[in-house]
Amino acid sequence: MRWSTLKNALTNKIVQVSYLVVIVLPIIIEISHDLKYKLHLGQLVFNVYYGGILMLVLYVLYSIFAPQQIKQHDGAKDFIAKEQPAYLDYNPDKWVNNVVAYLNDTEKDQRDAIVTLKMQLEQEENPALQKELAEQLRAKVAPLYPGCLNRMLQYQWDDIDRSKKATRLVCTVLFILACILATLSFGERIFTVISQNIKQ
Repeated sequence: MRWSTLKNALTNKIVQVSYLVVIVLPIIIEISHDLKYKLHLGQLVFNVYYGGILMLVLYVLYSIFAPQQIKQHDGAKDFIAKEQPAYLDYNPDKWVNNVVAYLNDTEKDQRDAIVTLKMQLEQEENPALQKELAEQLRAKVAPLYPGCLNRMLQYQWDDIDRSKKATRLVCTVLFILACILATLSFGERIFTVISQNIKQ
């Protein structure tokens, strides 16, 4: 699982209820013990409790190891929207490198034209021709830059989202185990309800 998926899982309302069970259940058991009252808690409650512990461990790992960009942004679109303005204010003469790097294979002709113009500009010694070539290059690059910038930022987000593979693997295993406990618990509960209705 990617960091962004783990983040969404941890902020789920059902998962947050399991945090509450982890905190409240030991208190209830302790109080009932002090009052010498025997509680009759079903397996469902304990499964939710153990699942909550797994999710709390997952939350701690996420808090320590998840990249700051994941914590600060609500997904790739939010990341791109907030990072894009700084790059758009970047020196337009520097845009060409980004465009050449992030044009895809279907835009090969445009890339080749830009590279050719760039090489001509670098080799030209006449100031007047240099200015003319620079304007032509800027005219080709400017319309392509926003799209290429989006691709670059998307690639950056994907790299961040897939970083720290070993930690993500541990978090994924914890999440799967918690889901298995929840599925078994609610499956058992549904089966019990159905069985009682059939008997009636």
